[in-house]
Amino acid sequence: MAVQKRIHGPALLSNASALKYTVPVGLKAEINHIHCINPSASVTAKLFMSVGADTAASRFQDGVEIAPKGELHDYGPYTLEAGETIEAHSDQNNQMNLWIEAELSAV
Repeated sequence: MAVQKRIHGPALLSNASALKYTVPVGLKAEINHIHCINPSASVTAKLFMSVGADTAASRFQDGVEIAPKGELHDYGPYTLEAGETIEAHSDQNNQMNLWIEAELSAV
């Protein structure tokens, strides 16, 4: 039976790539909503997200610009297997807020 769950956040993004979620053993995660907000009144920020260690080749969000007072809604889906991870960061330290939801199911 699949369960819809918030798997990360809401939490501020730093300007260094950091682990946001690891799929537990025996489960599969289908990320079906990524919500990122930029509450700044004047500074555009960029979002970077990857499956596994952050490299240009592993990013599925690569410098997506979010305008001041703007937000991003990405409904995927992105399927991750047990042990796979999500990393994320921004070019602006502690400015943007990230929230990730997924459907978790047993494998």
